[in-house]
Amino acid sequence: MGYSDVDEPDMSYATSFSGTAQQLALTLGVAMAAQILHLATYVGGHDLPRADDFSIAFLAITAVSICSTFVFLRLPPDAGSSVSGYRVTTP
Repeated sequence: MGYSDVDEPDMSYATSFSGTAQQLALTLGVAMAAQILHLATYVGGHDLPRADDFSIAFLAITAVSICSTFVFLRLPPDAGSSVSGYRVTTP
């Protein structure tokens, strides 16, 4: 769906940009999780992270991921139909 609005001549640019954006998003996710883990360890008052500190980090990253749902809910029902071959029929 990420390439459905991209013209054929621009496809290689879109592919490069998308790959870079995915790597950046993964890197930012790991960095955010590490910072939350560090903060949970610090607030907990111990030197090394414990299991409950990891739980806090995982829950925080899960909350961020769930927030992306609201972006996808705003898409129209026929989004991506030009590349999937699936057509939405209205009754």
